[in-house]
Amino acid sequence: MEYTLVQTEDGADKGAVRLELSGDASVACASKVKDIFLETLEKSDNITICPEKITTLDISFFQLLCAFHKSALKNRKKLKLDQNLPAGFVELVRLSGFEREQGCSREGDESCFWAMEHKNG
Repeated sequence: MEYTLVQTEDGADKGAVRLELSGDASVACASKVKDIFLETLEKSDNITICPEKITTLDISFFQLLCAFHKSALKNRKKLKLDQNLPAGFVELVRLSGFEREQGCSREGDESCFWAMEHKNG
């Protein structure tokens, strides 16, 4: 798993970061993915995850994304998934059972990654 943090320098989102992920995001790299997510959470209050360049993906990545989102909400940070998702990513969300009609009941801010209105693959 490789990643790049791109910080916004101006405008309304000044200080926001784009977490651009690439490479292997399978269970074999779960520990690395977790460390990347924790590091990113420490660096910004406004994060967009960009998974477009991930080459290998499985359900463990989705589980880590949910945990990352829960931690962001707990710390009152804004976390979103880039809307330009590859078709394969969206299909794996559906096949793995993560797709849902509405967000998790515990979140309250309707920012669930897996709610159907958030995916435009």
